[in-house]
Amino acid sequence: MVFHHGLFELHSRNLAQEQVAHTHDFHQLILATCGVTELSMEGQGNGSPLAVGV
Repeated sequence: MVFHHGLFELHSRNLAQEQVAHTHDFHQLILATCGVTELSMEGQGNGSPLAVGV
């Protein structure tokens, strides 16, 4: 699925069950970006990292 919004093009992907077979109550947000990206997550005190690609 592709979402177009102004300068942004977002692609969603579904992973196979074996790719997400893990046990924790959080997931990483992974973005491939060009330029500067600033992210913040409210209410997430577990220290999970955000992966950001340039």
